[in-house]
Amino acid sequence: AVYTETNSPTGNAVHRLDRGPDGSLTPVATYRTGGTGTGATLQSQGMVALSDDGRVLVAVDAGSSDIASFHVGRRGHLTLVDRQPSGGVTPNSVDIADGSVYVLNRDGTPNVTGFDLDGSGRLRQRSTVNLTPGALGAAQVSVAPGGRDLVVSERQSNRIETFPLRFGRIGAPVVTASSGP
Repeated sequence: AVYTETNSPTGNAVHRLDRGPDGSLTPVATYRTGGTGTGATLQSQGMVALSDDGRVLVAVDAGSSDIASFHVGRRGHLTLVDRQPSGGVTPNSVDIADGSVYVLNRDGTPNVTGFDLDGSGRLRQRSTVNLTPGALGAAQVSVAPGGRDLVVSERQSNRIETFPLRFGRIGAPVVTASSGP
């Protein structure tokens, strides 16, 4: 199954699509997150994240500044398990690694908030680390291969912030200019 999310001010939803043998996608089901979107583009490709074991999916709700977690059934069916505040304003990207969820909040004081994630999909907020001053257009959060760093791209300030991860805890950022816009 492939999952995507709508960013609607009247209510967000995660959409499940199944892939055919030829690679084509067919809509199968829609699952409400319980939150709202902004109705505008978030300029991010990470509105939903699937755990490595494929059992939990987390989606951001940018308009209501929260996140929703779902249990993924054997055939790809989603069951809403938990909803939590995102730890900031306008969450626009999420990633999951090693029992931790990391949410990028782009507005207000841009930050990354870390959550513990249990096997059933329950979330517990752990910590929040602000991006460095001048962070504009925070667009994407990703756990780097190997799980030792968290990377945030900033579209308008044309830079990348890298945060070390130690046992799921977010360390102080290192800022690097991007190679271009």
